[in-house]
Amino acid sequence: MKRFAGFLLALLFAAVLFCSCSSGGASLAPSESYRISDGKQMTGVPNLSDDPYETRSPADSSLSENGEKMVYSVSLTLETTAFDDSISVLQSVAADFGGYVEYSNVTGNTRYYSDGSTAVIQRTAQYRIAVPADSLDSAVSRIRSIGNLTSEVSNADNVTSQYTDLSARLESLNVQEERLLELMKTSDNIESLIVLEDKLAEVTYQKESYQRQLDNLERKIAYSVITVRMDEVSGYTPTATVTRTFGERLGDAFRDGWSGFVSGFEDFLVWFAESLPGILLFVAFILVLIFLIRFLIRKFNNPRKPASSSAPAQAAADRKPAPEGNQTERE
Repeated sequence: MKRFAGFLLALLFAAVLFCSCSSGGASLAPSESYRISDGKQMTGVPNLSDDPYETRSPADSSLSENGEKMVYSVSLTLETTAFDDSISVLQSVAADFGGYVEYSNVTGNTRYYSDGSTAVIQRTAQYRIAVPADSLDSAVSRIRSIGNLTSEVSNADNVTSQYTDLSARLESLNVQEERLLELMKTSDNIESLIVLEDKLAEVTYQKESYQRQLDNLERKIAYSVITVRMDEVSGYTPTATVTRTFGERLGDAFRDGWSGFVSGFEDFLVWFAESLPGILLFVAFILVLIFLIRFLIRKFNNPRKPASSSAPAQAAADRKPAPEGNQTERE
């Protein structure tokens, strides 16, 4: 029994001694290291991992009051009977609410009138307007009042995760940059300086890339985009269900048919007037061609007899003797 107790005490003493040696050895090892491309190990240089999240800290201070970062956008489709005035209102919305016009495009069809004048009709305008996010509702309300609203689509995109991710990456890169600059000030080894400069250039490039992405995302959060399509019409499309009688439907059908006939006939007259010179030239060419063909046909069907062959025949006829009866009478 005494031998067993002594064995346990010796084993316990050996375990305590081993633990103390392990902790002491760990404290003597260099705190940080960095491996360069040739396989050597340098002390005093931080082991900067490629993962930017190594020293990341929460970026909760960059979040909005409700803890969410939102990007809002609205798409509107309108009809208007006063196209020019509506365009003026659209352009004033951007200026009045402190925004700007990102994109604008106006197209239309050309109509030719009988007096030679032209006009652009059935115009369509496409606008993309950026306004501050807190003024989005007011700006949309004003645009709705321009004309007849036929379509509206709203979108809200939660970019909190993306914003937090970019902020954390930037914070991590800033910490790495500061540590590299401090080490470059204290390092007197040429090889270490070269490695540190290469790592600093890489960190700077990543930092600028993430900063551009974050700035772009912040602009999207601060400014909401309103996309507007506006069509010029002569009459508004009903936005509510309308019940019509048979007589009203019949009358509308007749008016639409008559309007289509008149419009088509006017277009035909315009086309005919425009094409008349070419038609006249073509008819003149056909008439000249017919005249030439008839002339050639007559010439080949009725050839003239040669004058040299008819003259001797006439002379021979004159030299023939007179009949006997005539001679008796003369005697």
